[in-house]
Amino acid sequence: KSLFISMLSYYYDLNESDQFETLFGQCEIGRNPTAKKNSYLILSFDFSGINTKTNETTYAGFLDKVKKSVTRFISNYQELISFNKTEILESNTPEGILEGLLNSVQDHKIYVLVDEYDHFANEILSFNPHDYLNIVAKNGFVRKFYEVIKIGTGRGVVDRIFITGVS
Repeated sequence: KSLFISMLSYYYDLNESDQFETLFGQCEIGRNPTAKKNSYLILSFDFSGINTKTNETTYAGFLDKVKKSVTRFISNYQELISFNKTEILESNTPEGILEGLLNSVQDHKIYVLVDEYDHFANEILSFNPHDYLNIVAKNGFVRKFYEVIKIGTGRGVVDRIFITGVS
């Protein structure tokens, strides 16, 4: 699954257009590319390895993963878009950081890739279902994070999403 996420990233990332022939030229998709090849900004998340021992460590781990992904996105596309990195990352919530980033992107489309979306959630569900409801369901931070992505699709900033996990 992770390898497939990586392949999608290279295929659709506009920063990888100079590598397209090398990576895909000998493949059927390289000989007959889609119109959307190398046309997106790639925002990639990997939610594996989050410490789920307590609600606090789970939240801190999720927030850290979001910050790292957003920081990498800003670094990858800073030549195309003028980001206020400090302002985007100053939020202390995952959804706030993501919302700040999506508000900064105007003239480009984003492809969101999420690997292991449910890795930490499955651990919590297995050992503490009550915490699961507070984190993932109701008004939990995970639900709010994905709501921001949904709003981004409605605004046309997020054009595609691919999510993989164990469930």
